Amino acid sequence: MSQGLPHGRERRVGAQAPTVLALETSTAACSVALLVDGCRFEDHRVVAREHNRLILPMIDALLRVHGVERSRLDAIAFGRGPGSFTGVRIAAGIAQGIGLGLELPVVPISSLAALAHAAAQAHALAGGARIVATIRSRSDEIYVAAYRVAGSLCIALTDETIANAASREPPITLDAQTIVVGDATSHYAAAIAAAGCRVDAAALPRAAAVAVLALAALERGEAVAAADALPVYLQGTSAWRKLAQ
Repeated sequence: MSQGLPHGRERRVGAQAPTVLALETSTAACSVALLVDGCRFEDHRVVAREHNRLILPMIDALLRVHGVERSRLDAIAFGRGPGSFTGVRIAAGIAQGIGLGLELPVVPISSLAALAHAAAQAHALAGGARIVATIRSRSDEIYVAAYRVAGSLCIALTDETIANAASREPPITLDAQTIVVGDATSHYAAAIAAAGCRVDAAALPRAAAVAVLALAALERGEAVAAADALPVYLQGTSAWRKLAQ
């Protein structure tokens, strides 16, 4: 018997894990990843303002190179923000379009969580290590949240929020067990210098991290119908959602 997936999609007999296509375009990175037969493949490019032109050819190329037909996909995942308004809408719109066209479940994943997970993997962080993930918003604001490494995943320690020019205190107390990552780490320069903690200002969310987090979300039954796969922006300290137009 086949094992059921959300919204009536069935997993093929004998499949070890769902085949997941993941997208992340919330920052300067344009990133596509594929989980298939237990293997992970990714095309990750830092190409500011080129996402709309590149994302569909990147998807087609990744599927073609690895011999995966769209009909083989079990789910679509995307970085749902916070991040660039335009970038978040690109990933959400494409995920919705593919999901609707193939009647696939869609998994929205926090771009900050994807950033934290990618950083944990890149730096081989041990369990208990803490990550402050930052994504630049406008020139005087950043998106930020804190996470703790727990096994192969990261657990949120704080809500996602916006910090403005007057908010220079990080969401958690920095120490030697903390790393601050993302393109807005300079926002906390004074606190970082005082704590002497590690910094990775070049870190960006990656589709491979979105895919891994989506697999865990699928196992928890957190996929949604394509029409309900909405981007998330932050305004002040409250999350708000808007349908793609």
